[in-house]
Formats: sequence, structure tokens, C-alpha cells
Amino acid sequence: MPPRRMPQRMRDQLGALLSANPALPFALVALAVLVWMAVDEGGFRAETYGFAGLVLAVALVFGLLLLPTPAPARGSLLLLLGVSGYAALSLLSALWADEPWTALDGGLRVAVAALACAPLVLWPPAPPIVRTLTLSWVVAVSVVALFELRAAATAAVAFQHFHEGRLAEPVGYTNANVALWTLAGLPALVLSADRSLTPLLRATSAACCVLLISLAALGQSRGWLLALLLMLPLLLLVRELPRLLLFSLPVLLPLAALTPRLLDVYPRYRPSASGATLIDPLIEPLAGAMLVAALLAWAFALVDRRLARAALASPLARLLTAATLVVVLGATVLSATHGKPVEQTRTWWREFTGASQHSNEPAGSRFASGLGQQFRYDYWRVAWSEFRARPLLGHGAENFALAYLRKGRSLETPYFAHSLPLQTLAGTGLVGALLLGGALLSAALTSRRTLRRCHPDLRMTLLALAVGAAYFFLHAAGDWLWEFPTLSATFLVFLALAASQPLEGEDQRAPLNRRVRYLGLVAALLAGLMLTVQWAYDRNLRRGQAIGVADPAASRTLLERAATLNPLAPTPLVALATVELARGDERAAERQLSRALERAPNRPEALLLRGVVRLARGDQSGSRDVARARRLAPRNGAIRIVADAVRRRRPPSPLATLALLREDVARRTNLR
Repeated sequence: MPPRRMPQRMRDQLGALLSANPALPFALVALAVLVWMAVDEGGFRAETYGFAGLVLAVALVFGLLLLPTPAPARGSLLLLLGVSGYAALSLLSALWADEPWTALDGGLRVAVAALACAPLVLWPPAPPIVRTLTLSWVVAVSVVALFELRAAATAAVAFQHFHEGRLAEPVGYTNANVALWTLAGLPALVLSADRSLTPLLRATSAACCVLLISLAALGQSRGWLLALLLMLPLLLLVRELPRLLLFSLPVLLPLAALTPRLLDVYPRYRPSASGATLIDPLIEPLAGAMLVAALLAWAFALVDRRLARAALASPLARLLTAATLVVVLGATVLSATHGKPVEQTRTWWREFTGASQHSNEPAGSRFASGLGQQFRYDYWRVAWSEFRARPLLGHGAENFALAYLRKGRSLETPYFAHSLPLQTLAGTGLVGALLLGGALLSAALTSRRTLRRCHPDLRMTLLALAVGAAYFFLHAAGDWLWEFPTLSATFLVFLALAASQPLEGEDQRAPLNRRVRYLGLVAALLAGLMLTVQWAYDRNLRRGQAIGVADPAASRTLLERAATLNPLAPTPLVALATVELARGDERAAERQLSRALERAPNRPEALLLRGVVRLARGDQSGSRDVARARRLAPRNGAIRIVADAVRRRRPPSPLATLALLREDVARRTNLR
């Protein structure tokens, strides 16, 4: 029986859709890649973002070869060019960075985000497609949230999904996990007030918002709460504020009723308890809140059809709404400061900067424990000092770890500065800050103008994108969320969609020059090649580390291949040394560590291991390696213990030293 052919009418409709939106298949590919990275630690591992970037690069190459000549909006094009320039500068910073392989990693992460938003910039989708893509993102992340709830509820032990009582999966880092839910939850909140959507879609958006914001609250992120509070004054500038506040009630009321149950999860956490003990009491109230939100949103949508649009857009309505928001914000501040905002703010600041000790966190909620860890301020202090030392080009993308080991005052060993602006300044200097900051500012200004002059039916969708992007920037300004390609790419996609939409009455845009198109093709091919190599490198590295001494020959083959694929990175050679140590071949381990130190002369753990190995073989020159490792990382706990033992002429064995270093790495990974 021959296969049934698609009806002619459907083929004509599909052809017309693709003709008006040539980049639609590539936008769907980008959406699928973002969701896939989200469930795989946010794309943090090179094996994940490398393969994802390869898929996006191939899609862009096909788009540049097959689709019509691009005709992007000026603001979104500047966004793409600025971010691409920042990615290129980050890659070039490997030439002067202390850890060039880290700069390479940082540049490729940015390249993935640029590739994700490139088709949407070059071939801007029509307004209905923008709305569909935004809704699809909300629904897709909500499906991920449901699967995560089920996985957490069936977990044998709670710590598989929770970190110290805070939901941390599927991303792995609690604050980044919170950002993932919020980047879909806030757009869902705005879409639930969108008059151009059907009542069913508005009800779906409301239910998704309750689910996503509930999971975000389970993360108990103080930075998230502060970012949301900082967004409230920005809402005063929004023309649709009365509509947004009125039609967000179907979401806010069930969330308010659910809040005590959400906050109760944190004090009930026990690492050895089953996931069901935390999640099961939450399932029925959460399902009820989602149902109530959906029904209320449906009812509000039906009433909305009878409301006069001018009534909600009148100056009086905006004034009353702004006054209400100011009162709510003021009441929130007074409540959080116990009626003493100035005194409480001074106390928080002293705790934040380390001038005074933190009070013990209350058992009921992490939200009420001040501004956060005092060493966050110390991270920023070191990042700012790094920028002042090299203000033009910085010390290399993501080259913060060694600087903090030398200059930090806490016992922490962070990899990142925990602030997007300061990380940019310290890593790539003023040039990088101008490229990235200029790109984001251009897109923000274009989005603001588009919001004012776009078609009314598109305004709420663009507002949803703008609200999501504003939240992410505020939260990333105080955390290292930018390092997760899923989050940074989603942020840029939001900006690209908001800045690429045509204004009412706008003439047809001029197409790009053919040479620019060819330049983009070369850049996409080069990015795809580099991402492929990075993917293969990380894949071989992780497999070689996983095999270890179980199959030394196979492990050596994989790790040597990784070392060849990335001739800058010392990590495969250090891993080879650990395999040789486990086998008892200290001479071979010393050779591998020396190779690693040729690539990274200032790598403290490699210096420490080589020093201990040399001492174990009777070579007293190992004491110099240990002393140098101590100078490079004076506050690292494992290095300090070994250095003190060497000074007392009781050096630990190489295997004992390796165990101490692994415990330190595990602790840092856990703190992610």
C-alpha cells in the first residue's frame, strides 16, 4: 500500500508558513537543544555544550547556504555581532591567559549562546511564531519540571536531588536550577495576562507559572529573591503594568497559599531520608494550586473580552497601579527589615563584607538569613583588583581561579567571580566589557523601542521576553549563571526575539551584504570545528578518568588522545599521573606531572603531587615544588596540610596526597 501523501491544502499552508518564516526549523532545533542541555547539567560540561554547539553550528551553516539573504533588525544584529566578538576575544585571550585552556573553554561557551540566537537574528520570525516559540519554551521547561518532581519523589535518598535542603537538579547547581525555572516561569506569568491568547492558552500559562515558580522557591536562593525585588521598580516603567498586575492574580493567589508548604521543605530536609518524605506532602497542594490558577485564569480571560482596553491603559489606572506597587514594595522592605531599614541594611552590609559575623540561619527558611555568604564580597574584591591590574584586555576569560588562590581571604576556591560584569572585566577587560555590554545595551534599547511601537497583539509576548531577560541579568550580576550555556543562550534568545520584531509601519529591511554572509559562514564552520574538538576532548578525558586503574591500557589511550586533542590543557596528563600512582609506578607519574607542568607551570595540585612523588623517591627537590604550590594557593586546605607535613619532615604518601586533593575537588563541586 503506497504511503499517504500530505493533503495539498496542508502542503500549501506549510509552504506559506516556511516562506514567511524560513528560519522556523532552525528555531525549533535551537529550542530542542536548549531543553536538552537543561536536563544535562545546564550544558555545563564540555561534552554536553560541545555537541550542542556542533548541532547549532551545522544548522546555521545550512541556513546560510539554503535560506534567503538575511535581513535582520539593526538592534538584534548588533547583539549578535557584539556577542560573537566577545566570544572571539575570549578565545584569543588564551594567548595571554595564565590558564589558556580555561580561556578556550569560556570562549566556546559564549560561542554556543551566539549560535543559538543567530538564526533568530538573521531571519526574524513573524509575531505569531515568536509567541509560539515562547509558549513552547514555557511548556517544555514545565514538562522537565514535572519529570524532575517525579524523579525527586522516587529518589532513594534526598541528597540525590537536593543540596542542603534546596532543590538542585536537573542542573546541579542550586542557583542555576532556580534560574532555569524562573526563565520560563516569568514569561508564563506575563503570557497568562496576554489578551491575544485564547483562554485555554492563558490557563495553561498560569498553571505552568505556578509549577515553575514553586520549584524555583524550593531552591531557596537569596540572590533570586533579591533579583525579583529589584525588578519591581523596573515594572513602573511598563505601560501594561495595570493589566499585568490585575491578570497575574490567578497565579499570585494560589502561589501565596502554597508558600508555607514550599518553605516547609527546607527545614524538613535530611540527606539520608527518601525523596518521598520531602516531595509527597507537596504534590497534592501543588496540583491543587495549578488547577485553581488555571480555572481563575480561564475565568479572567473570559471577563477580559468584555473589558475596555482603554480602561486598563488610562493614566489613572497606571497611577493607581504604580502607587499600589510602591506600597507593596515598601511594605516588603519594612517587613524584611523589621521596621528598621537603615539599621538592618547596615547590619547586612557588615555581614556581607565580612566586617562582622553572620548570625545563625533560622531553621524555618534560608530567605531570612541576610544577604548571603560573606566570601561573595571577597570574590568581587579579587575580580575588581584583577581588572585594575590589566584594565584593557584582562587576564583571560574565566581565569579567576588562580587569582583567588593568591589573593583571596577565605578558605574557598571558586572557579568563577560570581558576577557577570566583574567576570567580564577581570577576564577580558574594557574591550570585552564594551563588546558584551554594548551588545546587551543595544538589544535592550531596541527592545524598549519595539515594546512601545509594536503591534498591540505582540506587546505582551515581547514583554514576557523582556521580563525574563531582565531577571536573568540581575541574577547573573551576583552569581555565575552565565557559565551555563542553557541559561546564557536562553537569555540571548529572549533579547534577540524582542529586538528583532518589526515596528508598526516599518519599511522592509535591507538585506545583508553577501560578503557578510560568507564571513558568517566561515565563522560558523570554524566554531563548529572547535566545538567538535572540545567535545571529543572532554569525552575522551571523562571516559579515561572513569576507567582509571580498572583498565590502565585503555585509560592511557583515552587520556593521551585527550591530551593531543587539547594541547593546552594539563588535566589529561594529571589524570594519567593519578593512574600511574594507583598502579605504583611513581617514576611514570612524575613524567606525566612534568609534562602537565610544561603546559601549566602554575598549577598548584600538579606541583604538589610532583613534589610528594619526588620526596617519596628520595629526591629532596620535591620540597621546592611543595613550597611553591603553597605560595600559589596559601589557603587551599589540602595543600596546606601536605605542606605542613613536609615542613615537619613527615610527608604523606603520594596516594594519601591524591586522596586529599580529590576531597577538595569534591567539596568544590558540591558547592556548585
